[in-house]
Amino acid sequence: MNQRDLKNSLKKQLVEFKIKYPVLFPLLIPVSIIVLYTPPRKNVIDLDNLARNYIVPFITEILKPPASHVRVLEKYHLKKIASKPIQKYSLNSLTSYQILYLPRNINSPINGEIKFVITNGNTIYQNVKTTIDDLIRAWQE
Repeated sequence: MNQRDLKNSLKKQLVEFKIKYPVLFPLLIPVSIIVLYTPPRKNVIDLDNLARNYIVPFITEILKPPASHVRVLEKYHLKKIASKPIQKYSLNSLTSYQILYLPRNINSPINGEIKFVITNGNTIYQNVKTTIDDLIRAWQE
């Protein structure tokens, strides 16, 4: 899969997600993502480049997650903020991202595979194992 095909595939997946789950939009809480990446058989891309050049920009462009609760309150005029936060956040941004490299196996797609887990952006996770354990525990409850 070349880089143009990768870009088109990622954008298509995000647009389909947004169409399939319209009740989630507009997003009103900050979000983080976990990316599960199985590389293609050829033309493997560096994980950091994959995240910074493709995944993060496309998520912020298409899903438009709020960078902070302050931004949500201001945008929808739900509350007048008396003082501005010291740090200036962009309007739309992920609070964090993590990428898991999944090694190829005999059943892996030739062009590789990218999957996302969208999580609450208010929680800072130390590592992916803790994140996944917390998500499974919350789902079970």
